Amino acid sequence: NDKKTYGYSLFHMNYLDQLPFKKGLIKDAIAKYTKFDVEELDVKPVLSSDEEEHYRHYAAFPIVYSRGKLVFGELEGVDHFLSVDDLYRLQSPVINTTLNKIQKILNEHKCKDYYPRVKCGLRYIMVREFNEGLQVVFITGKDGIAKEVTKEIAQIDEVVSIYYSINTSSHSDFNEKGFKRIYGMNAMTLTCKDQDYKIKVKSHMIMNPEMEYKKYDVLTSLIDEEDEILSLYSGL
Repeated sequence: NDKKTYGYSLFHMNYLDQLPFKKGLIKDAIAKYTKFDVEELDVKPVLSSDEEEHYRHYAAFPIVYSRGKLVFGELEGVDHFLSVDDLYRLQSPVINTTLNKIQKILNEHKCKDYYPRVKCGLRYIMVREFNEGLQVVFITGKDGIAKEVTKEIAQIDEVVSIYYSINTSSHSDFNEKGFKRIYGMNAMTLTCKDQDYKIKVKSHMIMNPEMEYKKYDVLTSLIDEEDEILSLYSGL
């Protein structure tokens, strides 16, 4: 596969071959941005994941009009568009299924994609998977999103929370604006090492929980119990 989308560009390689390749990327970065002699460093092997595909518990896509309908996907270059179906191997199956259901609902209601000139339409969709189910977030133009549309999306069994944010700025830092809850739960639960974390809509989201927990184990193994830790946007 020659697609170059982040997280997708290595799918043409056997998974076990990806691990030393990723280690090479780390060594290249160290050599480029530091003065360390990389060959003298003990760079550890890359930890493998039990889930080689469908590992993402978070998906975020622009909403665009393509070939006569609204679709979710990623723009790759000027004229190359990757749809959710093209990227299905990244997201968890429940996210993929739900995105396709929502896409169908938006088209049945003849929703429009975002048009910068009038600052109206749907811009972006984000779906996050938690213990309880899926949280769906829309970024929209100044017209928001119709109630009849969100009411139908709320009927999807897996969806337990819906938010939207009106944002007409030219950049994509969507968290700078507030989010309005349309339906469902105010906070979601993420469990790590028997500890429950309450996650708000603007909170940092773990994309790959399994590998986040492995990272957690590695980091804690390097820390003595009496150490003082300063955490600067370090996830869990």
